[in-house]
Amino acid sequence: MGTAYAHVVFSEDAFVNAILKGTQPLSAGEFAAKTGVDQPMPLPGLVKGDMGEWFNTAKVQGEPLRAYAGAVFRATEQFVAEADDATLERPVDLSFAGLGTKPLALAVAQFVVEHADNLSGEISAIKGVFGLKGYPF
Repeated sequence: MGTAYAHVVFSEDAFVNAILKGTQPLSAGEFAAKTGVDQPMPLPGLVKGDMGEWFNTAKVQGEPLRAYAGAVFRATEQFVAEADDATLERPVDLSFAGLGTKPLALAVAQFVVEHADNLSGEISAIKGVFGLKGYPF
């Protein structure tokens, strides 16, 4: 479960900060060696590696990961809050995911909101397999 949560955070960090903003991901700057995960997550064009192997071998520490996640989420919220219409309409190349070019607003919806939604379902299902409560309702 920890790697699924870490996947959401690393992906959002790379997508928003590196791809959309053109800056360094927090995991490579302020949170380098402080993400709460013992190895970097493979990311197309950024970090080489096997995603399946990473999911099965990465070790996650909850508190540091939550701190890193909070910083990533705040950075995303700030970016979206400050985006003007021209920024939200700017085309984003999503060919790395086989999706062509989309307006930035749609790219954020797909790669941030929908991605987190999908992974929260997976985490809830995993918790259910172990007899734990998944979704809070």
